Amino acid sequence: MKIWNFLIVALAFFCLNACTNSPQIKAESAVKAYLKDHLNNPDSYCPLSFSRITAVKKGGSVCYRITHVYTLLNSDQDWMKMTVHFMLHEDYTVQDKDFLTINGDYELLEIIKQ
Repeated sequence: MKIWNFLIVALAFFCLNACTNSPQIKAESAVKAYLKDHLNNPDSYCPLSFSRITAVKKGGSVCYRITHVYTLLNSDQDWMKMTVHFMLHEDYTVQDKDFLTINGDYELLEIIKQ
């Protein structure tokens, strides 16, 4: 009888853990929501890929880093391919964006011909 109780508890534990979002999914969702709220033309936003999430210790807390590649229409109606590095707080809210390019604050830009 104890074995059946243990199996039921173990099964319930695995089911509950399977239903929770992974850190990767939480980070991707947070970045998508941030972009939808902050882009000038959020309807043109089209996600292409995300890197694996990386945990980074910053001071006494843990932050997460993820790189996102996406396309969108700029103000000249040209399709742009963007590569942006995001830093997320421990609660998966966007803390900072990292624009490491030779172009200054233009992320990694690439005009896509229509």
